[in-house]
Amino acid sequence: MTETQTRIIEKAKVVFLTKGIGLSSMTDIGEAAGLVRRSLYRHFPTKEDIAYAVMMSFLREWNLFMAAAFDSVQGQGLCRLESFLGALIAYMGERQAEMSFFAEYDFIFNDDGYRDDLHVSVADYGRTIFEPDRRILLLLKKGVEDGSIRSDADIELTGATISNVLWSFGQRAAMRGKTIFSETGFDGIDLVNNQLSLYIDALRPVNGRIPE
Repeated sequence: MTETQTRIIEKAKVVFLTKGIGLSSMTDIGEAAGLVRRSLYRHFPTKEDIAYAVMMSFLREWNLFMAAAFDSVQGQGLCRLESFLGALIAYMGERQAEMSFFAEYDFIFNDDGYRDDLHVSVADYGRTIFEPDRRILLLLKKGVEDGSIRSDADIELTGATISNVLWSFGQRAAMRGKTIFSETGFDGIDLVNNQLSLYIDALRPVNGRIPE
C-alpha cells in the first residue's frame, strides 16, 4: 500500500465515522485527503473499495488489541474466556463510532448485496474477520481440557455463537444505544456484559465446581 493510499484511508475513517458510509461521497474523502476526485480514483476505484479498506484497517487494529488481551489472561480456561471477552466488550464500549461503522458496513454489504466487482482480497478478509473465533475456540478447548468448562459443551457451536452474537449486539448497542436505554433503562454495553455473564454461567460444569 502506498503512502497516499494510507493517507486516504486515514482521512476516510474520519469522514465515515462523522457522516456514515451512505452519506459520504468521494468528493468528501478527496477533500479530506487533499486530492481531487480524479487523483482519488487512481488509488481507489469506488467509495465501496475505500469503505472496505477502512473496515480492514479497523479490524487489524481490533485484532492487535485482541492478541494482546489473549496473551494477558490467566487461570483456568473459563476464567480466561471471561476475562478475554470482557476486554473485548470494553474495547467495543470505547469505540462506539467504529462499531456503528461496522454495523452500517454489514447492512450495506449483506449476503445479497455484496459486490463481486470490489477490488478486495477475499482471503485477506477471511483471515482477518475470523481471528476472534479462533481465539475464543482455543479458550473453550482449554476450559474443557482443564475441567472448568462443561465437557458436554459443543465448543464449535458455542464459539461461533458467542462471537457472532456479541459482535451483533455490540453493533446494535452502538447504533441504537439511546433507544435501548429508553426501552430498558440499561446501557447497551451493560446488556452485552450481562450476556457474557449468562454465557459463563451456562458453561460451568454441571456441579458448579471449577478445579483449583
